Amino acid sequence: MTSKILVVDSDEATVNDIKALLNGAGFFCVGCHSGEECLRRVAGVPFDIIVTEIELPDMSGTELCRVLMYDESTAHIPLVFLSRLSSEVDRVVGLSLGATDYVVKPFSGREFVLRMKAILRRTKNAAPKPLLTNGVIRLDTRSHRAWVDSVPLRLTKLEFKLLAVLVGAGGHVLKREQIIETVWGTDAVVLDRTVDAHIRTLRKKMGEAKVELETVQGVGYRICQHTKPTRKASHTHTQEQGYTNVNDLF
Repeated sequence: MTSKILVVDSDEATVNDIKALLNGAGFFCVGCHSGEECLRRVAGVPFDIIVTEIELPDMSGTELCRVLMYDESTAHIPLVFLSRLSSEVDRVVGLSLGATDYVVKPFSGREFVLRMKAILRRTKNAAPKPLLTNGVIRLDTRSHRAWVDSVPLRLTKLEFKLLAVLVGAGGHVLKREQIIETVWGTDAVVLDRTVDAHIRTLRKKMGEAKVELETVQGVGYRICQHTKPTRKASHTHTQEQGYTNVNDLF
């Protein structure tokens, strides 16, 4: 089945160029020019990737990213930022919001096609995702929902995947390189500080459970392992307790 990619950019020439590039590479590419038009299109078509310019006329690409990430019907779609902003800070911010990749204009057409193929390969080769529980932290990776005790967490797709990888490690310390490889993939260019930024954001959203996410100085991160859930968590969740190899999660 042909993979469908939606390109969002205010510049019509850019949209047409990317459509010609991707259609020529065997994809089915559709273009639009605003955030609102993007949201209308994804409501009716199951796209495999969304590529969006950061500077859109009606909303920022980062705002569009948040809307897509918090909607269950679109949270699973990989999102790629397209921008002329090339500084390290810009890249870190973009990836911290949950984007799968960040492409700087102007870009190599061949490299862009390879990036799209790499994203699709990681998505389609994903293994079945188990339910995960560790103490008060619970994740249903099939519906991309997470809770601390009975309180739902509002996480982006990438934050959810990061938490799932850490919980699934069963208390073992994960090096930053391991986290990058599992969460972003071996083809992504991600800095250590990008991981650190995601960890800080994740801790803020975890409330009192943030103490469970430990920093192991000079090594990486881990979620403290608990063999039994707390009483409050056990009232709302009855699945079998278990831990999963980090490489089998996604």
